[in-house]
Amino acid sequence: MAAGKGAETITHLRRASLGVRPYAALLENTFFRGAAATYQLAPRWEATAFASRKNIDANAQQRTDSLAQYDEFSTSLLTTGFHRTSTEIANRQRLAETVGGGHLGYLSADGDLAVGFTAVGTHYGMAYQKRPEPYNRYEFSGQNNLTAGVHYSYGWRNLLLFGESGGSSGGGLGTLNGLLASLGPTVDAAVLVRHYDVDFHTTYGNALSENTRDINESGLYVGLKVRPLARWEVSAYFDQFRFPWLRYRVGAPSQGQDALLRLAFTPTKTSLLYAQYRARLKPLDLPASLGRPVPLPGQQLRHSLLVYCEAQPTAQLGLRTRLQASYLRADDGLPWRRGYVLSQDASVQLARRVQLAARYAVFDTDDYDTRQYMFEQDVLYAISVPALYGQGTRAYFIAQLGFSKHFTMWLRYAETRYRHQTTIGSGLEEIQGSVRSEVTAQVRYRL
Repeated sequence: MAAGKGAETITHLRRASLGVRPYAALLENTFFRGAAATYQLAPRWEATAFASRKNIDANAQQRTDSLAQYDEFSTSLLTTGFHRTSTEIANRQRLAETVGGGHLGYLSADGDLAVGFTAVGTHYGMAYQKRPEPYNRYEFSGQNNLTAGVHYSYGWRNLLLFGESGGSSGGGLGTLNGLLASLGPTVDAAVLVRHYDVDFHTTYGNALSENTRDINESGLYVGLKVRPLARWEVSAYFDQFRFPWLRYRVGAPSQGQDALLRLAFTPTKTSLLYAQYRARLKPLDLPASLGRPVPLPGQQLRHSLLVYCEAQPTAQLGLRTRLQASYLRADDGLPWRRGYVLSQDASVQLARRVQLAARYAVFDTDDYDTRQYMFEQDVLYAISVPALYGQGTRAYFIAQLGFSKHFTMWLRYAETRYRHQTTIGSGLEEIQGSVRSEVTAQVRYRL
């Protein structure tokens, strides 16, 4: 859940290292299990080393072609955490993953200059090889991958330069370099240039990108934040990106753009009002060209609008209203498609150890492509961001009850009601009726 491109247009570009930290991942497989240590080599030098070994969920395939490179291999790593069917149970902790590496860093006496070297090696107990699709041609294949790189940051007056460059054992290179600048008491700006080769492989890399991973992308990001008046803030960014190789559902090299504008007003310390507009132009294969030897990518334009209001009338009561909508059109001759969701949240502090929160939302979308995502409160350490599509309502209620300083309980009920539907889902997840409900309970006892 690292922050990507969004309303914070400046500070999120540079992700400073926080050193060794305990496991705090949200997904079941995206963490390390092992040991790490940091040692002060000299007044300005320190070294960190770590090692991890665990089994992760993955599917396994047996060789069917005598000329295949591996007898047994995995085509995908599974991160859902579900173990409900015989197949999901068979894939549970199927692949052994060993990760080790280290970091050597230097910090100048005045704290303005920081440089470092990092290396991370990954070994899988079974070969990893994605499906033989054209867009997977340069993806990682095998059991071992080594990534090494250098990073730097330098502060001078109101400027901060930073960057990182690295390479992987497959020969691919990745680099990003940025500048944060305070142009005045009320104006901040940022520029970030990035390039990730099509054969640059990093398992746990998480730099800013339009793709979900740091691979097959070049881009230029420009951000701006202005505070023209007291309690008012205007933030914006423009991102131009290019994909040198094919992508899923994009059968040729392509490019796109992403822009955002946000106006925020804070009338009091406990209230917030903002409006946000975002436009994204991304490549997508046209349906009419899917039967061709080389699909013809078109452009898909999405306009998104968000209006949000938060207020706290009393010390115990909090209210939040949110309206978001999107309009989508592609180069396929079809008319504009749209989707929206309107939600109302309320939170109440009944007593020192009793907290209640609830939401009621109405949504209406033309199809799955215009679905709406909304973050929801959940039990401790859980994240809920459901995709709302079709027509219906979404509601949930959550209670946090503290019986003592040691014992705390969370109870949550949520349901989605669909209009004009007699079934929900498909296959083993099909539900007869128009209501999907969820019940969650969690108990924590702290020693």
